[in-house]
Amino acid sequence: FSMDTAPVASNALYETPPTGLDGIVLSPFGFMYGWKDNTLCVSDILMFHTWNSDYQKTLPFKILGIVPTTQGGIVMTEGGCYALLGTDPATLDAPPITGTPACVSVDSIVDMGGYAMYAADDGIVVCNTSGGQVVTEDVILRSQFPDYNPAAFRCFRHRSCYVITSPTLTAVLNPDAVNSKLMPLVLPRPITAGFTNSIDGCLYYKDGSSKTVYRFDAEDDAMTTAFWKSPTLRAGHRLQCRWLGLDGETL
Repeated sequence: FSMDTAPVASNALYETPPTGLDGIVLSPFGFMYGWKDNTLCVSDILMFHTWNSDYQKTLPFKILGIVPTTQGGIVMTEGGCYALLGTDPATLDAPPITGTPACVSVDSIVDMGGYAMYAADDGIVVCNTSGGQVVTEDVILRSQFPDYNPAAFRCFRHRSCYVITSPTLTAVLNPDAVNSKLMPLVLPRPITAGFTNSIDGCLYYKDGSSKTVYRFDAEDDAMTTAFWKSPTLRAGHRLQCRWLGLDGETL
């Protein structure tokens, strides 16, 4: 990938984000959420290079992840969840979501499309901007859940299900199911990386030992092998970039 760009304006004209952000996601209102330790940072609307320090908010606990929603966002921390409410970075509010337990694994946080799921010490939590609850207490007692070491959970979304992988528990959780809510799995290979395809909603993953990509719940003869190399993209004239995104599914 290459692009000719015009000289970039001096950053003396705007504030850059703090060095070493722990994460960054796009809000539904055209600005970015970022975080570092327990500090929430926000960019200006459609100006992702400028992050006004006046917009920053300090939360009581370390931030582990943010899931965008149509209302704004959900912040998972080591002490519970917070809602991100507001369409303007200057007036963004971050009230606590009452009764939500602490998140114990960054890798367990999953955007389920309108709500978040994550691992707590006593179960898997479903959370939106108005509330949250543990949804596994009817299949695994809260007192027994720590035996599965939820801090080691690495989780993914497959359609409407929450896929749990760890050395102690591999299972598919359907939070809306009445029967067969939690189904244990024996995977033919361990998942080392994965993503949810926005078109079919399926989880695609790899096992780390090859370039083969597998579709979750597919048979071995339905495996998908993925090889991709970026084409050279060149603008027709010199330009100054504020932000650039590539959608690999449409290239």
